[in-house]
Amino acid sequence: MGSSESVLLEKWVVRRDAEAFREILARHLDMVHATCRRVLDNREDVEDTVQECFLRLAGSNLRIRTSLAGWLHSVAMR
Repeated sequence: MGSSESVLLEKWVVRRDAEAFREILARHLDMVHATCRRVLDNREDVEDTVQECFLRLAGSNLRIRTSLAGWLHSVAMR
């Protein structure tokens, strides 16, 4: 897709563009997964937390004031 983070995020938040969400997921899944692995010991907890991070993004109409990666990282850490 090659779009910038802000364009992808806007496409998702405003139009619920599934392709934009897939691209966000492809770009950030590994980072979120690695963050969760560093914080949690249990594999099932890691998988649940990764899913929760992207569910929060999917269900929100948020305006991220930092980078999308930064927002996802902070959600994963919490």
